[in-house]
Amino acid sequence: MAIGVGFVGAGRIVQLRYLSEFSVLPGVKMVAVSDIVAEAAWSVANTYGIPGVYTGDKGWRELLEDSSVEAVVISTPNWLHAPVAIAAFKADN
Repeated sequence: MAIGVGFVGAGRIVQLRYLSEFSVLPGVKMVAVSDIVAEAAWSVANTYGIPGVYTGDKGWRELLEDSSVEAVVISTPNWLHAPVAIAAFKADN
């Protein structure tokens, strides 16, 4: 059974590094992506076949509510890591 991974942030670092690496890992399924910039989230989703797309200011919170997301990769600016990580720890998924 694959672990469902969600990506918070669809900017440069996730596009250059994480997506290509996660796409070939056995036992991992990329299930969701969020970004405040809708075009970035949709571009990543379309390129990698990621079904869940969440955009806008509350997109990452909606991603954390997605029951298919079991693990999260946080690729936001450093100063935003803590609130996302704390919310991820508190999520019921």
